[in-house]
Amino acid sequence: MKEAEKETGEFLVFTLVSALISFGYNVVMTVIPLRMADRGLGYGEIGGVMSAVAVGLMVIKLAVGHLSDLFGTKRFILTSLLGLSAVCALLAQADSLAAFAVLMAALGIFRGIFLSVNGSSMLELSGNGRYGKVLGVVQGVSSLLASVGGMMAGLLYSLREGEYALLLCSLMLLASALWAALGLKRVGKMERERMKLWKVFGSMNRRLVLFCLIVFIQSFAAGPMWNFIIPMYCYQVLLFSPALLGILMSLDELVSAPTYMLAGRAVDRFPVIRFNVIFLFLTAAG
Repeated sequence: MKEAEKETGEFLVFTLVSALISFGYNVVMTVIPLRMADRGLGYGEIGGVMSAVAVGLMVIKLAVGHLSDLFGTKRFILTSLLGLSAVCALLAQADSLAAFAVLMAALGIFRGIFLSVNGSSMLELSGNGRYGKVLGVVQGVSSLLASVGGMMAGLLYSLREGEYALLLCSLMLLASALWAALGLKRVGKMERERMKLWKVFGSMNRRLVLFCLIVFIQSFAAGPMWNFIIPMYCYQVLLFSPALLGILMSLDELVSAPTYMLAGRAVDRFPVIRFNVIFLFLTAAG
């Protein structure tokens, strides 16, 4: 009984940590393009800075997976939370193109650290084999809080161009790091043979390669459109207010929250390859 309560408590802690990271990420992605635009930076400069997030993600993900086997996931979750807290605080004071670029790359690195251990952490929490249900709940709550973060960022943008929103986000991430330090168990060292990167790619079958290609194309097209083109067009051409833009850019996360929970349950019960193809086509059509 005590063991079950402990696992439930750890699941709640991890869910909140994941949700607050999504909350902080959406705050930054809402505030920073507007701050740069209001400082007179051009579309090319803003787009380059926003792309730095993806560069940071790519670089760190290649290294963290194996290291988490050696040192456990808890250290990396705490590193991610503390790093994101510091980045949000520094972004609140950033005022130059170089500062924005470096800090957004750091945002990608620290978020990538968490995403690299996110899957293995959820596997540990779903000991009964209900991985889809655990994933659906965690992702659903994370999406819900991400939408709240985007809306809050838009509403608070008028207060020193989002500075207060970024500082509030920094404090919340710092508090969640303290809670995670107390609530997450420390996983011991796991001795596993490290597979070379070229062997990982060589072991992929055609179906997995095709799936990765589809996800890459979707991210390549949807990422810049949602993170840069749509907000800049609405803000500078349609003259949306920051509050209205924050609501608009949070609608996808708001709709995704119940969808994740339903899809998570479906994964545990039905083969989902056909559903994936259908939803990818619907995304492309949208």
